[in-house]
Amino acid sequence: MPIHIVGWGALGGTGTRERPTPGLSLCMIVRDEEALLDACLSSACAVADEICIADTGSTDRTLEIARAYGAKIRQIPWTDDFSEARNASLEMATRTWVLFLDADEVLEPQGHQLIRAIAASEPARIGFNLRCVNEIDEHRGGGETSHLVLRLFPNHPELRFVQPLHEYIFDPTSPLAGGVIRGTTIDATIRHRGYLKRFVEGRNKRERNLAIARAAVERHPEDPFHWYGLGQSYGFAGRRDEAVEPLERMRECAGPDDRRGIIAHGLALLGEIYANQGKHQIAEERARDALRRAPGYPNGSFALAIALRGMGRQDEAVEAYRAAYRGEQDLAKFAVVDDQICTWKARCELGVYLAELGRLDEAVDEMAAGVARAPEVMAARINYAHVLEKAGRLEQAEGTFSEAFKRHPVIDSALQHVNFLLRRGRREEALRFVESAIGRVATDRERHGLHEARAQLCALEAASALERLTAGIAAAAAPQGVAATQGALPEGLVDALREDRWADAADVLLRQAAEGIEEDRLRVLCAYRLGERDIRANGLLAAVSARPSDHVVRVAQAVCRAEPAGPPPAHLQAAVALLATRLLLHGRKDEARRVADAALAVHA
Repeated sequence: MPIHIVGWGALGGTGTRERPTPGLSLCMIVRDEEALLDACLSSACAVADEICIADTGSTDRTLEIARAYGAKIRQIPWTDDFSEARNASLEMATRTWVLFLDADEVLEPQGHQLIRAIAASEPARIGFNLRCVNEIDEHRGGGETSHLVLRLFPNHPELRFVQPLHEYIFDPTSPLAGGVIRGTTIDATIRHRGYLKRFVEGRNKRERNLAIARAAVERHPEDPFHWYGLGQSYGFAGRRDEAVEPLERMRECAGPDDRRGIIAHGLALLGEIYANQGKHQIAEERARDALRRAPGYPNGSFALAIALRGMGRQDEAVEAYRAAYRGEQDLAKFAVVDDQICTWKARCELGVYLAELGRLDEAVDEMAAGVARAPEVMAARINYAHVLEKAGRLEQAEGTFSEAFKRHPVIDSALQHVNFLLRRGRREEALRFVESAIGRVATDRERHGLHEARAQLCALEAASALERLTAGIAAAAAPQGVAATQGALPEGLVDALREDRWADAADVLLRQAAEGIEEDRLRVLCAYRLGERDIRANGLLAAVSARPSDHVVRVAQAVCRAEPAGPPPAHLQAAVALLATRLLLHGRKDEARRVADAALAVHA
């Protein structure tokens, strides 16, 4: 690995923490970060004069990468306390300013010049907030939240990190709550990738953070900061309902006059959780409390809109949604904010709501604006397509569904397009689309899901074919019965079929012990006509699927065998779909595929 040059200023220096020399120290804590560390250090080496790393037990190539950048390294034990680890790194700093980054973050280059200017200045007892943008994959193509983080501050011996989780810089001279160092916000951005699933899975971050947060509230039960941290940790772990109790404790401990950004965020999160639980009145109260503490806060307006919508207060809900996305103009002043509320979420939720209210032109306009601002967000585009369909703009809706799958070839977007075609009565097109989509999705699981969808579509197509097939049987039958491939049809079956008495036909077939191809063909057709939830249909399918595999294949071929005046091949092939689906449901994938292949081969 090549050695990277670190620093833009003087590379030498004999400073200490107590007497630092001019410049900037990049401080970090790491452990097993070989997948991320190089990008992080590369993004920051243009502003750093030295790199100080505290390693808590790496076993991969992390230290090799750090040394390639000329980092000073100190190895320390991990004690479930982020502030303790960060302070170990801070003690290594010898420059007048400190920038803290995590390995899963990168410093965006547009802030370099400003940070260099600050690092060249005489330090005062004030820190600088950077905007940290959290990349998440909650929504395909778009999912970001952001918050302000104080990461750039003077290197003074009295300044240190406190709190085991969601740690912050403590200044004993600060008048702010908790001794938080005074700070101001600068135009510089950090991008955080640590919430992406590929980095979270397998590292146990969620449970680790929950354990630290629980321990913190036990030690400091009256501190709203720790209750907020616990609520956030539950939210990060996907356990939002469990976040309610700690966030309510946060509210109680904070009191009515605490206007810290974390309190407003916790209240807005409470409002959204309550609204999604159907508790709309208390959701409104918490959302309005968030807005009282942080006027114009997008998260608060969004939670309020959901609550008002649930209570049927239409005009107020519409205005709250619009207030949510208008809050973008003041985004920089909010400590924690879901950026996507302003970019597309509020517009798209409003578009769906307006469509429900019958205000279709407004709905289309709001959705179009949201998609234009977030063209790669699959959910936004699909919701736009639904609104277009509801507005009667069918050609545009179809194109939008198609574009969603083109940009995101996954099973969800494929099935959305399929269902649109089915709602328009275009079953054959839907079947062809599914067959083409099978080769475009990326995973075996999605391919299996599309194969199942194909089987269900074939079953839908079989309905009309079944009517024609059974009508042909009944029409050809003489009063004494009709000869079948392997003997006469059971007594009473022809009349039951002619008169559309499918339950009676099923009773006859269930009583018969005959295991011929023709009897089993009729069992499959009759089971479909009754519907798979009917107990007799299940009995018929169980009888056929219990036969040897070769027999089941021959039944499928018999169902699909064309007659001169019969329906086209696709309809005939569809008649075996229910049997194939039955086999799939019992984990007999190979047999189901063999049955489907045999049916297809009839007209090959």
